[in-house]
Amino acid sequence: MPSRNRSPRVGPLSTISDIRRELAHIYRAGRRGDIDTADMGRFAHVLRVLAEVIYIQDVEEKIDTLEKHRSGIGLRALSQIKDAA
Repeated sequence: MPSRNRSPRVGPLSTISDIRRELAHIYRAGRRGDIDTADMGRFAHVLRVLAEVIYIQDVEEKIDTLEKHRSGIGLRALSQIKDAA
């Protein structure tokens, strides 16, 4: 049975690439027998949830940027209409 005294090293988990890297690390550790397969499944599930949150945040930021851009275009068009009148 693997030793549970040492704390595993975990890098940043702020991007999808970070999550992918950690999933690969967990997979390899499970294949080597360093972690129990049940723990491996639980860790993978948490990482999947983190990946979904990161993805949703990215989409929200892109939508916000598009809405701001669209709003700016609308304001410019309105001022051009006023200027033409």
